[in-house]
Amino acid sequence: MTKLNDSLLFLPIDKEGKPDGRFNSSISRIRTGLGEQTINELINFYSQTSQLQKGYAKQGLAFAVAVFKEASYLHQHHRFDEDNPYGYKSKVLKKQAQQTLERIGFTKNNSHKLIATAEWLTDHVFGKEEEKWFESLTPSHLYELSRMSEEGLNLVKQQVSYPEFKFSAGQQDISVRRLEAIRRSYPKNVMPESRSQNTTHHQSKADQPVRVEKVHDFKTQSVSDMKRLKPATDTVEVSNIEMVEQFKTLAEAIDWSAIGECQASRVCLIEMAEILNFIADLARE
Repeated sequence: MTKLNDSLLFLPIDKEGKPDGRFNSSISRIRTGLGEQTINELINFYSQTSQLQKGYAKQGLAFAVAVFKEASYLHQHHRFDEDNPYGYKSKVLKKQAQQTLERIGFTKNNSHKLIATAEWLTDHVFGKEEEKWFESLTPSHLYELSRMSEEGLNLVKQQVSYPEFKFSAGQQDISVRRLEAIRRSYPKNVMPESRSQNTTHHQSKADQPVRVEKVHDFKTQSVSDMKRLKPATDTVEVSNIEMVEQFKTLAEAIDWSAIGECQASRVCLIEMAEILNFIADLARE
């Protein structure tokens, strides 16, 4: 790494997720105070941990997939066990899978990618040819595939197929960068469609009906928080940033600790799970 790139590593991150150059002079003074030996040792630590994460990403993904499969098994076969009230075991396994990967040593961002990929792999039914092909791909390849629409995935399958042969006859190599380009052109649909209209090739493995219970009352943080929301009297002229700011205000006002006890609220969140995942991806990029 050059000295310039070294400095980028230590800079604070701005709101756009990029190194904040306004702190260049501060980092320069910090480097001078610490000495180049300490700085170089930290850079070496960063390089080694980055390489280790890349080298063990496949094992991390395998662990995440195993966790999701176990959670599905518990949900299907042990949901009503005495030591599993409300089927909490499967929920805890899925909810804490990312935290477990982080404890093992993966960064929050890499853990999120592994979990998102594992969820995609275990939530859909693929053909034998596809599963065999997946085994030859890296977690980075699979992560990009997981973020594509059905049309994008089909395009990839066409491009990796040998000329004049079908996909099942074998697959050519494809770069992660090429998959990124296809994903940008064919992103996964953010807005969930009606399940009755969803006719994609890959069907969900666990599309279980959810029983809606009476909504439990829960308190918001304060009435003043809610007053900050503006009525949508002229939504045509409201910009994206204004809507995001209002969304942020509303999200901060909700008592999320009470949502776990409210089945109806959880149903609402489940229905917009894809949107929430997309928002999480944007926040981490």
